[in-house]
Amino acid sequence: MAKEGLRKRTIEIAAGLPMDASAATTQTFGAIAAKGGGKSYLAGKFAEELFDAGAPFLVIDPIGNWSALTLGRDGKSAGLSVVVIGGERGDVPLDEAHAGEVASLLIAEGVSAVLDVSELSKTKRKGYVADFCEALFRAARKKKAPFMVILEEAQLFAPQHCNKGEERMLGAVTDIVRLGRNHGLGSMLVSQRPQSVSKEVLNQVECLFVGQLRGPQERKAIAGWVQEQGVSSIDVEQLPKLEVGEFLCWSPSWLSTFRKVKVLPKRTFDGSMTPVLGVVHASSRRTDRQGAAEAIAKLLAVGAEDSTPRGISDALDALDALGPDAGASMKALQAVNDKLEAENAEAWERIYRAEDALKELSVVLTEAATTLIDIKWKLVPPRPTGEEMAIERVTRCAVARHHERQAEQVAPSPKLNLGHGAVYGEKALDKADRTILDVLGWQEGAISKRKLALLTGYSAKGGGFNNALGRLRKAGRISGSGDLVITPEGHKLARKMTMPAWGRARFEWWVSHSKVDGCMHAILLALREAGKPLHPDALAVAAGYKPKTGGFGNGLGRLRTLGLVEGKGKTPVSLAKELR
Repeated sequence: MAKEGLRKRTIEIAAGLPMDASAATTQTFGAIAAKGGGKSYLAGKFAEELFDAGAPFLVIDPIGNWSALTLGRDGKSAGLSVVVIGGERGDVPLDEAHAGEVASLLIAEGVSAVLDVSELSKTKRKGYVADFCEALFRAARKKKAPFMVILEEAQLFAPQHCNKGEERMLGAVTDIVRLGRNHGLGSMLVSQRPQSVSKEVLNQVECLFVGQLRGPQERKAIAGWVQEQGVSSIDVEQLPKLEVGEFLCWSPSWLSTFRKVKVLPKRTFDGSMTPVLGVVHASSRRTDRQGAAEAIAKLLAVGAEDSTPRGISDALDALDALGPDAGASMKALQAVNDKLEAENAEAWERIYRAEDALKELSVVLTEAATTLIDIKWKLVPPRPTGEEMAIERVTRCAVARHHERQAEQVAPSPKLNLGHGAVYGEKALDKADRTILDVLGWQEGAISKRKLALLTGYSAKGGGFNNALGRLRKAGRISGSGDLVITPEGHKLARKMTMPAWGRARFEWWVSHSKVDGCMHAILLALREAGKPLHPDALAVAAGYKPKTGGFGNGLGRLRTLGLVEGKGKTPVSLAKELR
């Protein structure tokens, strides 16, 4: 297993989409498409390009198809010289007791491999993948060399809804995707159900390939990722119309591209191809990757030998040297050993039960403490300081005077025919008009057009939003162009909404607001947990995002527009006074 550098500097998954090989090995990718849409084919092409460049990679395969990398396109000739661990066509067996040692060997020697976990039960798979990924991350931290991890059916290893027993696995995979790049680890998430993949993991993707998607939930999840990254919105309804192997590629920061691409042909066998009657591919040829397989097999054999308790092994050797007369003694010693092992297993079972009970008790205590805190805030809400009360009184007086002046200057018509059947004063308002009036009705004073657009869920440049503003101005319900304010006439139509008091109650109200989600939600929680102002870069890390990226910057900008955080540029960011 000789170590070697990159054999070529550029890789190309699709025509006209070149990537720097070294950067691609440590980048975070996503390959999303419906069943049969070509996502695994794309990931396979990516693996081929990495192999040709001399970049090591690992595929974690829960299906059992990826051993096809070792076959040529015809299913008979030799393919890539990668070692297959486990599965029906494995070069070496998958030993559950030595997952960590195998992972460390792959990183240390730069071996490309397929980890086939398809024959493990769900319970054993969770534990094995957790052990393997934790050891892989630790080894990468020490070596710090490029290494790509491809997760087939990523929702199985990084689920959005974590069930009992999946916590360690999810944490280990999240570390690889979220922090791995610092130590040379790249990752590719392959899934047909993006809504089932952990949002914290999916939001780390920098280069996303989206193929044919037919389900509305899948398209909604992709639209959420696009919005989170701060790139232009797209018509997700075009996704069902894509052909097999066609993908929309987004890379807002790294490649600075958004285009439709076609995956280039693979030279290895398509293991994800639907089986056809009468077509059978040959067994894997292992001769040219025998060195890696033998090294792993030797490692497992050494581990098996080392697993025997040394004291018992020495005692048995000594008894064997005594000859036939030692038979009874050997049986007696074996009986004692069996009893000790049984007692030891029972003791560990008690420990595990105790740990489970402590975890459950911790959850109960945490929920109780949270309930008590909520009751406290409801019974004794935080009171604003004298300075804050004075500012609020002055603001309210200024708003009242502004409304009076506007009422004197504007003489609204009681009935304004808008040309589409709606007459103000008699019939219900349009949805956009109603939403704008409701939001302006509970705002304390004039607000900017951009802030109003954020709170109502419309685009500040959209026709529906601006047309609604024009109708409301003509009807005398609002006034202003840059900063907008509701008039007394508008107040009569606005539905009443109560803003909570200052402090924790108002913070909780904003956090639960439908327009404060994703990155904005994470930033507010990070600032509340920190309890102090944070530099923007430190805040990004605390919120689970990369500093200086579009997704984080856009989320922080929206919070500044809403007035929920303070601090501009590179100055520390803190919660607004009303939320502290």
